[in-house]
Amino acid sequence: MKLNIGRSVLLLSVLLGQVIASIPGQAQVTMPSAQQVEQFQKDGAQRYLAIYEQMLESARQRGSQAEVMGILTQAALSFQTLGNHRRALELAQQALDIARAQKNQQAEAGILAVMSISATALGLDDGTGTGFARQQLQQVQSQSDRLSQVPVLLQLMDQYRNTYDVLKAIETATTLTSLAQDLNNPALEMKALEIEAWAYSRMGNYPQAIQTLKQQLALFKKTGIVPGLPAPVPSSIPGFDRAAKFADQAARHRYLRQILSGIAEATYLQQGTPQPAITLYEQQYTMLDNDAARAYTLNDLAYLYAAAGDAQKPAQLLEQALKVLQSTQDEYLSNLVKSYGVANLVLQELSRAYALKGDYTRAIEVQRQVLQSYPPNQSLWLGNRFAGLANLGILLLRTQQFSAAKTTFTEAIETFKQYSAERVAPGQTACLFGGFNQDTCKLSQAQQLDDLYRNLQLVLVELNQPEQALEVAETSRAVAIVELLNQKLQGTSQVLPVQALNLAQIQQVARTQKATLVQYSVFYREGRSAGLNSLASMHLGTTTPQATDLLIWVIQPTGQIAFRRVNLSTLKTPLSQLVQVTRDSIGVRGRGFTYQEDVALASSIGTQAATNQQLRQLHQVLIQPIAELLPDNPEAPVIFIPQDELFLVPFAALQDTRNKYLIEQHTILMAPSIQVLDLLQQPKRSGSEATDVLVVGNPTMPRLQLELGKPAQQLAALPGSEQEAQTIAKLLKTQALIGPQATEAEVKRRMPTARIIHLATHGLLDSFTEFRGATDYLSNFYQGALALAPTGQEDGLLRMSELQTLQLKAELVVLSACDTGRGNLTSDGVFGLSRSFLAAGATHLIVSLWKVPDGPTFELMTEFYQSWQRHPSKAQALRQAMLTTMKSYPDPKAWAAFTLIGPAN
Repeated sequence: MKLNIGRSVLLLSVLLGQVIASIPGQAQVTMPSAQQVEQFQKDGAQRYLAIYEQMLESARQRGSQAEVMGILTQAALSFQTLGNHRRALELAQQALDIARAQKNQQAEAGILAVMSISATALGLDDGTGTGFARQQLQQVQSQSDRLSQVPVLLQLMDQYRNTYDVLKAIETATTLTSLAQDLNNPALEMKALEIEAWAYSRMGNYPQAIQTLKQQLALFKKTGIVPGLPAPVPSSIPGFDRAAKFADQAARHRYLRQILSGIAEATYLQQGTPQPAITLYEQQYTMLDNDAARAYTLNDLAYLYAAAGDAQKPAQLLEQALKVLQSTQDEYLSNLVKSYGVANLVLQELSRAYALKGDYTRAIEVQRQVLQSYPPNQSLWLGNRFAGLANLGILLLRTQQFSAAKTTFTEAIETFKQYSAERVAPGQTACLFGGFNQDTCKLSQAQQLDDLYRNLQLVLVELNQPEQALEVAETSRAVAIVELLNQKLQGTSQVLPVQALNLAQIQQVARTQKATLVQYSVFYREGRSAGLNSLASMHLGTTTPQATDLLIWVIQPTGQIAFRRVNLSTLKTPLSQLVQVTRDSIGVRGRGFTYQEDVALASSIGTQAATNQQLRQLHQVLIQPIAELLPDNPEAPVIFIPQDELFLVPFAALQDTRNKYLIEQHTILMAPSIQVLDLLQQPKRSGSEATDVLVVGNPTMPRLQLELGKPAQQLAALPGSEQEAQTIAKLLKTQALIGPQATEAEVKRRMPTARIIHLATHGLLDSFTEFRGATDYLSNFYQGALALAPTGQEDGLLRMSELQTLQLKAELVVLSACDTGRGNLTSDGVFGLSRSFLAAGATHLIVSLWKVPDGPTFELMTEFYQSWQRHPSKAQALRQAMLTTMKSYPDPKAWAAFTLIGPAN
């Protein structure tokens, strides 16, 4: 469940952050905008950097090391403000060396704080950005002033939340809670409890989350304190004090709602029904004496009733909220309603509610009324205008007004681009869209447009413009990774946007690849992202959107384009469920288990005949509509560009009506987008040649803490992987790194000069099958990592963020581990290890779609390298390895897990 406070009725957190109040007939008291503050900071940084080198030289001539340290630190901060985090780290390191030489612990702690921020932005440090902060904490803990620990603990707590390290977040929050109680600081204690409750909820420990939230609620009711809320500054301006009081009251009601929504969310997730949350909010409503809070609460109730499946009640509640705002006797709230269109935000939600109960005529009428009332060309309203246009476009699509929907969706997309351009400057660490570094910010930004691009594709198809729909489909794919790849090609850390491919360029890529490209788009009536399309999509995160249409484009090596549309609403089993059921029936556990054990597990889940039936059904949906468009020559490459769960489909194992597997008929590759194929095909930057061969097998395994308060457990050894690595190394005429030799530091050192990288180890999530009771959430945190041998400086987890900082020139990376092709499904494709290796510069990847067993994997990998040595095509070599392995191990679970990502050449 997610009670979306950011899209709630009033959005007072935004409005009151910019305007304390607008007092009729009197002077307006306006606070500087976030953009103005940011620009002021950047101007100051640029002025300092213009003179710092001269100051530095002067200080060095005077021999004042303390002064040099201070100048270097300030310069690092200035570069950080301007987004140049690499330069900031370089200067901060110089300052840190001086601080340590002088044994100045206080200065060392401050410099480490600067380094932590830049390391997080770049994805450096230990991959989570917390390494410098932990060093800083050790420094301040050695000092007598306990107050100096507070900002470091707060920073660590936020970074653990950003990187989803829930166990460390809880440990840090618990430490901060104890410190806050000793310091008699309830605001600090409430902040720690907030993070602690979030972490428990993410772990699925809802009773503990509820208990922690109730502690937070009790402190709030006792003290009335809102963490982070400054005391109003007295002013002689008439009306200021009353305006500040209103802002203060609004903030307190928002904070109360935040706690209550947390309790409601955890209660719902624990009990599986929204009714307890509805009861909680209805009880709260009777105790409210503030119109703004009443409107907020009615809005939340509307979403809860929608979640409960009530199509009528949400509109009634939102109509009531609108009356509360329009009839309020509070002059400041009334002024906000009149001057800033707050009521329009209620109307926008009301439009969704009318659509929920099927009254599309009224829904469109209300939404157009809202859009007409927004002041033109005012950046304050761009975000609201985007949401309104998106909602109107969906309503027009639902009512089959396709031409109008096309215009509206196009305008919505352009509005969002303007909105984001004004709020997210290149290089800055803060992200409006929820990311915690440059890459995740860009990805989060792209996710906001994902549903709109899909809707626009369907509209264009309805208008008989499938080729234009293909351009839109490609525009929305892999936006963030395309920028990362472009940075690698240009050898820079700066953001280098790339224009999306047009139709002619898409056709040229197919010609260059000499391959058949197959691109899929999946459309969902209710949208993939909860909350965009209608109140009905706010099913508290428990209802998986059902795909209704599959759009397929086939681009021949000649450039000729064909289009097919598949109606998915007639499927007895929804597409996403069909993919999951097929994978579950395969039932492979992981490295370290025998093939026979895996077969036994699969038998307990379902029969081989059932698995084959599901593979045939997927073939009927994904392949049969385009079968006549695929090449007759089985060695001709076919590159599939999937979307969503289709990235998890074992295309090689799909069966036709003659029981022939797809790999028997075609040579298969995968790619996240056509543009990624184009960039991967481009030559690497000049420099040292990649000549090394790096083979790793069965490292000394790291230890993972999977339960709060319990010691870390070591991952199981993989003797089968060691045998595989030794054999592969012999074929490639090199020495494998085995056991304690395969340290994280050594592997990272050798990767940039390696032409071939073969890693046979745990790919997390697969280790979690060995720890019964480990939560899904913990596996999500660790899944973007490869297990290597730890050392004193490295924890043995090679994470995604660390991989992306490397400059690889490898023509092939083989991740002979489990689930290395999996991750979170985003508009960029799979946000996991495969994406990170591509972003780091690898040309081709072989990854696994499930937990692979040792015996068949050893045979398949050995056959792959032997076949590759005989002819140059990696795709054909992998195909041959699969065909050979299936003779010894007929079940697809044994040979179909691995897939090749990259260009055909």
